[in-house]
Amino acid sequence: EEVGISDSNVPVPVPDNENFIIGDIELSFQYVPQAAYQLQALRLLKETHVSNSTQNKADLIVIGGGAWDCLNHSNDQDRKDLRKTLTNLVIEIKASNYLGSPVAWMTPTTINNAALSKEIERAHMKEDDMKEIRTLYEAIGILSSSAFVIDGPSFTQDRVKEAYDGVNYPLPVYDAGAQILANSL
Repeated sequence: EEVGISDSNVPVPVPDNENFIIGDIELSFQYVPQAAYQLQALRLLKETHVSNSTQNKADLIVIGGGAWDCLNHSNDQDRKDLRKTLTNLVIEIKASNYLGSPVAWMTPTTINNAALSKEIERAHMKEDDMKEIRTLYEAIGILSSSAFVIDGPSFTQDRVKEAYDGVNYPLPVYDAGAQILANSL
């Protein structure tokens, strides 16, 4: 059975931070894959907005996660810490929305279990683990506090074999999620 359609030997570049200017649009990309880092990033954005002026507010914040939180929160204490972090993240999402920087949250995309190559991933990042974290996001209020939710499985579940390493998809697959968001604006 095919487990990953794309060539897993071709690296997908993931920048830590990139900024673009397209016409009069400023776009900033920050790679913050875990809830704790997302919490820090939202707090920093809020502090920058409050301390400087409304000119520094983000027009839209797109954020999401799940896979790395599953991988790195595998025991009871870690999961307790994650719940606390997510509860604080809800507060920051609401604050961001209130300050005029709406947050769009993307739930984890579908995991290709058969393509997970590392034992730790097979132990903690399976699709069933992602379903649990999606449920946790909903229960804690991440989804209801967000201005918009991009449902990762809605555009990946039928293309799961394209998740060549089990987690990441070819960039055109993510375009579908971006289109869902663009259609909502």
